[in-house]
Amino acid sequence: MNPRPTPATPFPVEVPYRVRADLTLLTPGTDVELHQGQPLPRGASDDVALHAKRTSLQMHPQRVRVPDPQRDPADVARTLAATLPTLAGHRPDVLQASITANARTFTDAERRHWEFLQLDDEAHDLLASQPAPTRIADALALSLPEDFAWMRDDGREGSADLLHVTFPSHWAPETRAGASLLALHQPVADGDALRNASRNLMRAITRKGPFRRYVWSLNPTPNLDRHPATTPPAGTGTRHPIDDTWFRVERQTTLPFPDQAVALFTIRILVTPLRDVLTTEPGRAATLAAAIRSMGPELRRYKGLHDAEALLDTLDTFDPPSS
Repeated sequence: MNPRPTPATPFPVEVPYRVRADLTLLTPGTDVELHQGQPLPRGASDDVALHAKRTSLQMHPQRVRVPDPQRDPADVARTLAATLPTLAGHRPDVLQASITANARTFTDAERRHWEFLQLDDEAHDLLASQPAPTRIADALALSLPEDFAWMRDDGREGSADLLHVTFPSHWAPETRAGASLLALHQPVADGDALRNASRNLMRAITRKGPFRRYVWSLNPTPNLDRHPATTPPAGTGTRHPIDDTWFRVERQTTLPFPDQAVALFTIRILVTPLRDVLTTEPGRAATLAAAIRSMGPELRRYKGLHDAEALLDTLDTFDPPSS
């Protein structure tokens, strides 16, 4: 299934384009595109994402759920448990504490009971067949459209206790088990500033926040899942370059848990036809063209710009409909 257009998709395009190691404090009123700065907002395409998540967990859970093989599963379960009260505070419509255990609750590593209010019988049946230590992460993933990474500050660049990623952007989560923040950022083109700041970023996101940052790319398909095993060849399609291109945004949010030296890193994928994005506000085509021209060849490839000149030609002459 493809996502419905999201009119409020952010447009985080800057000129010149640079890969930055910056974080923006997420406070009410600063992120107006998505529910006034809420870390885990509701969105128009939630149902599409949740359906895709359930299918992926059924078909290839080992590709979606990736625990650190060097960590004791009980320690991973404790990391998960530490984040649940905060998540319940942000989304009580999704997750609530329960006084007693029953057939609809999940018990965490602290022996607390949790009910995931959005899960139906089919989801409960699916979860019953999943590994017990990470079952709560599966339940959370089937309840919220975000992807998740539970990161632990180990005094260096950090490490991923657990990745739960259904919609990767051109990377394979199953190859990053236990990866550090440095390793997770290794493939980013022109990303030296980001990689060099990995240790400081890890300390910041476990102690302060929540923080938010955006990452954008252009894609030849609206599919949320851009895993290398499912991603079609770049440049496919025969229509006008703008009409054959989708604007993809990762809304990355971090939630801190300083007592446990843990950060929960969430990724919300928003995909909108490029034409819709360009016609939302005047001047966007020129801004996007200038940003692309400021990129080197490697960064253009990383951003999905495999035929940049053809796209630039259409951006330069783009004439949105008059209001």
